Amino acid sequence: MQFATVNVVVGGTVTGTVSVKVLEVVNPGNAADNDNNNYAQINTTGLGLVTGTTRASLRLRINGNGNGHAGNRVGMVVGQGAGLLDLTALQQFTVLTYDASGNLIETKTGASLLGVSLLPDFTDRSKVSFLATRDFAYVELEVNSAASVLSNTRVYYAFAEDVPLLSVPYPLPVELAAFTGRWASDAAELSWTTASETNSRYFVVERSTGNDDAFRAVGQVAAAGTSTRARAYKFRDAEAKAQGVAALYYRLRQVDLDGKEAFSPLVAITVGKSALATPQLAVYPNPTADAQAVQVSCLNLPAAGGLVQTYSQLGQLVSQLPVAETTTRLALPTLAPGLYYVVLRTVSGQQLAGQKLVIRGN
Repeated sequence: MQFATVNVVVGGTVTGTVSVKVLEVVNPGNAADNDNNNYAQINTTGLGLVTGTTRASLRLRINGNGNGHAGNRVGMVVGQGAGLLDLTALQQFTVLTYDASGNLIETKTGASLLGVSLLPDFTDRSKVSFLATRDFAYVELEVNSAASVLSNTRVYYAFAEDVPLLSVPYPLPVELAAFTGRWASDAAELSWTTASETNSRYFVVERSTGNDDAFRAVGQVAAAGTSTRARAYKFRDAEAKAQGVAALYYRLRQVDLDGKEAFSPLVAITVGKSALATPQLAVYPNPTADAQAVQVSCLNLPAAGGLVQTYSQLGQLVSQLPVAETTTRLALPTLAPGLYYVVLRTVSGQQLAGQKLVIRGN
């Protein structure tokens, strides 16, 4: 632990000194246990008063010995004792990811973060996060000296969570059912399907090499406008091989007639490596008023099979069912009315596909 001696000034006159703790993380294990109500504390009071002590940080392993994946929303749930966080707090936080060997993979700060979003059911906790473009094992929160002069940052836990397709805080004109990609004939081929569309205008296909923060538009595909039946789209990126990297990352930017936009999760494609048939997940009927009628279809499963997991809107796992390579249909357990996310994973936990499920109730 380090201390800095600070002058106490009253009315412009130095009246004494006080020692201030610098660079201490209190109870770091609280941010890594199974109790989401206790917390570690990053003491930021006094940062910057000693040369070389302008930042403090806490690094946590994701899911014990597990890994986070490209397309996950990665970050930490935080709070400050002096009150609620606001958007200006983004300038004081940096979120970083590392591989299992401790090598830095990505770092985001300020406007590059997704934002400070209030955690549901809590008035003093917020999520600070970004969308990962590469797999990772560790996540770190770094706080600089301007984050808090009088209070300290509480870290409740780290998370790496799947992002629902085209997830935004307002009703969407497009229900995206699937988004996949593969390498074929020296090009990246993207495919996506929609379950329904209302006043949709077009899709922009965006690509990132992973070497920087930028996604760049590489093509545009006209949308159906209004449709109540499934629609399929394709795009071929013939310039993918010329990027000179081993892997590329793609996302869709969906634009409606009112100019509103939404982004899909990321799809990673290995350059020069032809993929086998892409695993697919279909949930039907969807939306539905009868939860017992919901059936899940899984196509092109790995030989080892997989898992079908269902999450609530708050990210809570409500069911998990094994699925074999030969399984064609699977019945979900009874679910209460609400919004759910059905995710298909390998037996080792890697996400293969996902779809939103809406149960309206009677």
